[in-house]
Amino acid sequence: MKRSIETVAGTENTEDAIASTSKKRARAQKTKVPAASTTAEPMPRGQVRVDRLPPRFAKNVSKKWPVVEGYKNVNVCSSGAGFWKELSPMLLGPIALCEWGIDPKTDLGKVRRGVEVPGQCKRMENLWQFSKVFEEEVGEDLWPSVEFFRRRATAWKDPKGHRHSVKGARVKYFLWGQEKLTFLEARKRIYCSVYASIVKKTKAYRELERLLNEGQNVQILGYDGYDRGNKTWEECLNDLSRPFGHEMVLAALLDGVTPWEDGSQDVENVE
Repeated sequence: MKRSIETVAGTENTEDAIASTSKKRARAQKTKVPAASTTAEPMPRGQVRVDRLPPRFAKNVSKKWPVVEGYKNVNVCSSGAGFWKELSPMLLGPIALCEWGIDPKTDLGKVRRGVEVPGQCKRMENLWQFSKVFEEEVGEDLWPSVEFFRRRATAWKDPKGHRHSVKGARVKYFLWGQEKLTFLEARKRIYCSVYASIVKKTKAYRELERLLNEGQNVQILGYDGYDRGNKTWEECLNDLSRPFGHEMVLAALLDGVTPWEDGSQDVENVE
């Protein structure tokens, strides 16, 4: 009988111990500190800015590049290193003209002057420069002369970019399809829109996107670039006292801003 009592007592002690342990575990779970998250915070996207390259051929001018701490300099002109130079309009192309409403069958050069227009323009710079119609190329009927269309056709076929189509002459308007454009509208509809469309297809543009996505700040350098300070991209675009070169278009595009797509019109229709 004594042995039986001891067994029962031992059982009761064991049950008490189990209950005590369960209570301790419950308290521990309530006060347990959550483990630190192992997921890394996303890297903030880098910033992009623009500044001017020193003139290549000017004498008695410092050739040092502008430097901003924390920013990687990228020369986006034809003098740039490696694949960066493909961002230059002097080398960028070709451009399929039909994608921009220029149909060789109905082009004004063929219809009015009997000059065939090529199906594509080899270089972005030539597309821009040779869309300019100069005062001496406009007849009494306000149409560009046959000389204009011949000059344009030759330049659009040329694989070499030309920065100035006619030096020192005054631009009357830009011819784009069957429209005459003012300088501001041409800046938006020809230079900015076409450049932005084709530059995104380049290896160099993808590399700039990669650098920015990894948190690298980038300073775009070019001969027509400048530090915009507190001005918005739209203010820079509409400022006709200063250039809005491909450096500015590229930086705005990387910044996610495309003010040339505002839909505004500043056009004279060709009659």
